[in-house]
Formats: sequence, C-alpha cells, structure tokens
Amino acid sequence: MQLFIGYGYNPRDAWVEELVFPLVETLGWDVVHGKATYGGEIAPELKTMLLSCDAMIGFLTRRDPTGEVWSTHRWVIEELACGFGQLPAVEVREEGVDPQNGMLAGMQRIQYKESERDKCLVQIAQALNRILSPVNRPDSGLRN
Repeated sequence: MQLFIGYGYNPRDAWVEELVFPLVETLGWDVVHGKATYGGEIAPELKTMLLSCDAMIGFLTRRDPTGEVWSTHRWVIEELACGFGQLPAVEVREEGVDPQNGMLAGMQRIQYKESERDKCLVQIAQALNRILSPVNRPDSGLRN
C-alpha cells in the first residue's frame, strides 16, 4: 500500500518526516512524496506519482502570515486537489491557516495544533486505519 504525503519541505515541517513517516510505515504503508522528484517536468511527474498511490495525506501548515491568517504551501493544496475524487485523501490543516475550503470542503480533515502534535498523530493513525480497511476488502471497489 502506497501513501502519498504532501508537506512543506522546510525546517518547520521536519516533524512530518521525523514522526509521520515512521508512524505511517509502522501501519503498513509505503511512503511516497515529491521531495526528490527527478527527471522531466515536475508537475506531470508528481501527478503521475501521486495518482499511482492508494491514498494520500496533505499537510496544510503555516507558511507566511497574511493579515489575521497564515498562508500555506500551494504545492500541497494542488496535490490535494489532484487527488480529490481520485483516491482516499486526508487533509491536515494547522490552526490559523487560511480557512478557505474551495472544492476540498468535503475532504476528511484533521485539525492540527503544534502544541497538540500527539493528538494529531493519533488522528492520522486512526484515519489511515479507516482508509486501509476498505482498501484491503476485495469488494470495496478501491485499488488493492
């Protein structure tokens, strides 16, 4: 089972690689991400990589303050949009990030507070367990 993880490639989001990757692997998923995408054009290659996965999770974490809210990583928003309706997806949105939903309004969402990272990790494990259950059933209609 492959899980695409979209996140900001910056020191503030290093916890995703340090904590989420091992958690996901412990749950039986292989981690796929676009951090080291080589070859042709990045966007088409990344889209192909993402859509070849069984599920995805995208971390909309704080990037730059814009008034009373924070912007987030455009690439991650676009990755979530790419996967929307194509594969099971979970959005992790950090507290304070611009609350606009757009077409992703119906996507499963986990609220993330930096001071409650432990709760976020538990919710990620629960969400991935729920996704994994129907994916492994032969009658689910989802990819195996």
